[in-house]
Amino acid sequence: MSNTNTKAPTLEEHLRAWGLRGAPFAPDEKSSAIFPADSHRGAHDLLDSTAALRGVMLLTGAPGSGKSTLLKTWMRGLSVQRALFTRISATAALDPLARQDIALYLNWQVSRAGLERDIFEPAAVDLLAEASQGNPRTLNLLAQAAWLAAARSTATTIHPEHIHSALRQVPAASAKTTNP
Repeated sequence: MSNTNTKAPTLEEHLRAWGLRGAPFAPDEKSSAIFPADSHRGAHDLLDSTAALRGVMLLTGAPGSGKSTLLKTWMRGLSVQRALFTRISATAALDPLARQDIALYLNWQVSRAGLERDIFEPAAVDLLAEASQGNPRTLNLLAQAAWLAAARSTATTIHPEHIHSALRQVPAASAKTTNP
């Protein structure tokens, strides 16, 4: 007979069970780390050049592509010339993460949370790549929901069924996959 008074594990208990310092894929306002995708590296370099030339750059990208994170990270590194808004002398657009960068990005996020192992099955990464279309915010939302689904089921890796669970929970996912 099951005990109906059994309490569901807390987030902290899930984190301990996985050996994590913090929740993976969650925004970290204190950190200045940004995943070094080609598009982000190029935009960061252009920001540096634009500031050195005392100009202003227009940075564009889809919602969730990392514009705010990139600018916050870059601004933390400035020691002079913060008022760059008189002229726009350069523009850069952030692209979605390239397919080949998605597994690297996911592992980078997991390592930032304190775990140094691959937690995603390749098929799960494929589903995340397709559903997120490379958008870092959507990818984080889906990966976090999938991680919680895996943790709740006491799994130690994230399987496609955890991604499908996440797809049902995250409205921002413009998934082109079929749910089982």
